[in-house]
Amino acid sequence: MLERKFRTLARVAGALGLIAIGALTLAPAPTIAEAEISAQAAPARAVNPPLGRMVWMHMMGQMPRNAGMQYGSTYPISIFDEKDPVARAGSEKQFIYDVIHSGIGGIAFEILPGKGGNAIRVPQYAALVKAMAGSGILVAPCFDSGKSPEDLIDAIEQSYQVAKNYGNPALMADGRLIVFFYGSRSMAPDDWARVRSKVIADGFPVFMIGDASQANIPPANAFANAAALAAHWDGAYNFPGAGVAGAADSNANWNKVMAANHKVWVGSIMPSYYRGIAVNPSYGPFGVDAQGTGRLRSLWSDILQSNIGWVYWITQNDFVEHTNLAPDSSWGYTRSDMNLWFSRLLTKGSYPFGQALYLTAPQSLRAGERSVAELAIINPDATPVKAHLQVVADNGDVLGAADLTARAHQLDAVQIPLVAPAGGRYAFARAVAKGPSGTITSAPILFSTESKLPRDHGVTNYYSLNSRLTTPKGWRPVISAQGNNVRISGIDARSVLSADLLADGNLIDQIKFPPAGDIGLSKTRVLQVGRDSDDNKNSRLYGGPRMYLVRIVLKNGAMWFSDPMPDAPKRPS
Repeated sequence: MLERKFRTLARVAGALGLIAIGALTLAPAPTIAEAEISAQAAPARAVNPPLGRMVWMHMMGQMPRNAGMQYGSTYPISIFDEKDPVARAGSEKQFIYDVIHSGIGGIAFEILPGKGGNAIRVPQYAALVKAMAGSGILVAPCFDSGKSPEDLIDAIEQSYQVAKNYGNPALMADGRLIVFFYGSRSMAPDDWARVRSKVIADGFPVFMIGDASQANIPPANAFANAAALAAHWDGAYNFPGAGVAGAADSNANWNKVMAANHKVWVGSIMPSYYRGIAVNPSYGPFGVDAQGTGRLRSLWSDILQSNIGWVYWITQNDFVEHTNLAPDSSWGYTRSDMNLWFSRLLTKGSYPFGQALYLTAPQSLRAGERSVAELAIINPDATPVKAHLQVVADNGDVLGAADLTARAHQLDAVQIPLVAPAGGRYAFARAVAKGPSGTITSAPILFSTESKLPRDHGVTNYYSLNSRLTTPKGWRPVISAQGNNVRISGIDARSVLSADLLADGNLIDQIKFPPAGDIGLSKTRVLQVGRDSDDNKNSRLYGGPRMYLVRIVLKNGAMWFSDPMPDAPKRPS
C-alpha cells in the first residue's frame, strides 16, 4: 500500500540529495528548537480528542480472512476454513474478539473513492459497519485523498448516511462523523476548505483527521506544511508512522506542533515496513526495521509520556508490507498482545491475560549483518518476574546471554546483539528463553555466507513466539525428507491450521487445515501466490543452496519450527 507512495517520494529524495531514515527520507535532523517550529507556545498537554482515549487501526478492504486467499509466507492466524460451517458462522465473532483483544477501539476502513475498477467503495464500508453493529467498536471511513474534491465529498456524504443507518458510534452524539484521510498532501489547503464547507453545508458535519505526512523534506518544513493543511481539519496523524522517541519527527514533536495550532494529534504507529528485497532500486532505501519489538515499544512510550489521547496503528491487515497488527504466521500474537498492554495503560483498563514471555529473533542474517534477539515479558502481576535469554549456535556454542527482570505491572525487555559470523562457522542458531511461565525456543536464525547485495533493499524480518500460546503437551513432530518430498508425522493433524515449507523465509508449499494423518509437503509444488505477495521473489537475488524449514501453525495460535534442512542443488535463476 505504501509502495505507490514511496516510489514517487524516493525519486524526489534522490533529486534533492536527502538521506534516508527508515521508511521516511529526511534531511539531517534539525535541532530541537528548529523541530518545534511552531510549538514554543504549545500547551503542556495534547489537545484532547472526543470520546475519550482509544486506539484506532487502519484496515484494508481487499484482505479477506478466509483460507481461500494465498498471502505468501506471512498470513493471518485468524484465517478460517470456508468448508467448515461452524468456523464460517463464527468468523465475525472471532474477528471482533481479536480486534478487542488487540487493544483496538476503532477501525478506520480504507475507502478509495472514484470510479476506477480497483476502487474500494462505500458499500464495502457499509458491510463492515453492519457486521460490527452492537460490538461497541467504532468504524470510521478513511479516504484516499488522491482523488478529486468532488469524489471525496460524495464518498464522505455516502459514508455518513451508512453510519447513521446502522447506528455506528463513529457518528458521535453531536452529529459529527469521525473521518480519516491519507495521502492528504495531494490536495491543497483551499481544496480541503472546500471539502469541509461543502459537506457541512449539505448537512453532513464531520470530525476530520488528516494525514500530515510530508516525507522527503526536513521535519521543520514538514511541520509547517502540515500545520497549513491542518487548518481545515480537526486533527492529524502520520500515515507512514512517526519517528521513535527522541527523533525529530517523533510523536512528541508532532503533538507539540498540532497542540500549538489547537488541533488533535493522533499518535502514529507503524511498527515496521518490509515488502521484499527485490524492490526496484529506483525506489531508494526501502524499509523500516522493527528492531525486535524495540521500535514498537519506543513509539508507545513516547505516546504515553506525551499524554496523547488517540493512537492510530498503520495497519491492521497489510501482511504484504508487514505493518499488520493482526496476529500472523511471523509475529504470532506478540504485537497484538503488546498493543493490548499499552492500550490498557492508555485507557487505564485491565489487562485480561497473565504473565508471559515473548521471544523475537531475526529470520536470517547475511554475512556481517547485525540484528538482535529479544526477550520481553508482560508482567501484570504484583511481583517481579525473572527470566534468562541465551543464543545457542548449531554446534552448541553460546553466542550471547542476558538476564531480565520484569518489574511488577510492567512490560520489560532485553536484547542480545547478533552479527552473522563470517566464513560459515555456524549454519544457524536459536534463542532460548526460560522463565516461570515456561521455556520457549525461537525459530532457527539462519546464517548465510553470502554478503548482502547492493540491490537487496530488504530489512531484517523476524519470527516471534510466546509462552501464552503453546504446543500441546508431548508435542513431538517427526520431519523426514527424501528428495523433493518432506513428510510430517507424529502429531494430530486436526490441531493444525497450516503446515508450511519455507525456503529462506519464502513459502514453497503449504497445506491448510490438513486431514488426519501424516502431512506431505513438496519442494516442487507451484503455489498460486496472490498478487500482493513478494515473498517468492526474495531469494532469487542469491545463488547459494536453499535452506528449508518446516513451520507448523496451530489452530490455537502457537507455532513450531523445525531445524533447517539444507538443499544441495543450486537455485534456478
